[in-house]
Amino acid sequence: MLGWLLLPAGLLTFFIPVLAPRCMAAIIGRHPAGADIPLLWQKLDPALGSGLVFFLPCLVLAMLSPCMVRLAARRLAHVGRVSGWIYAASSLGSIAGVFVSGYLLIEQMSLPNIFRAMGLLTGAVAALCLGLDRWFPAAEVEAAK
Repeated sequence: MLGWLLLPAGLLTFFIPVLAPRCMAAIIGRHPAGADIPLLWQKLDPALGSGLVFFLPCLVLAMLSPCMVRLAARRLAHVGRVSGWIYAASSLGSIAGVFVSGYLLIEQMSLPNIFRAMGLLTGAVAALCLGLDRWFPAAEVEAAK
């Protein structure tokens, strides 16, 4: 199940460099040509564009933690502990991602290439999850209980 969530997230992340300029051009293009853009829209247009570009990948990635809790918690009594560990790992991964991208990747790669690399990495993890589901089908049956 995780692979089917990671696959669209990876694809959407991979195509952010293609979608972002088109999205921003459409948002800015809705203002009349030659007219001054009001100060409010100068502030809101970038936020609106970022929201549109990142909404779908973030939405799909946000679904991962609850699904992992459902798959990992074998008994109701363990849900709190399992969810705590999953969200703690998620927070540590987020912190590590900020430092790795901010201090290492931006110096070595362009921003579009970082998005493409993260999209490919997410797609590779999706393929790994889908492959593991084929190798270990009993885990799906056990998780459904």
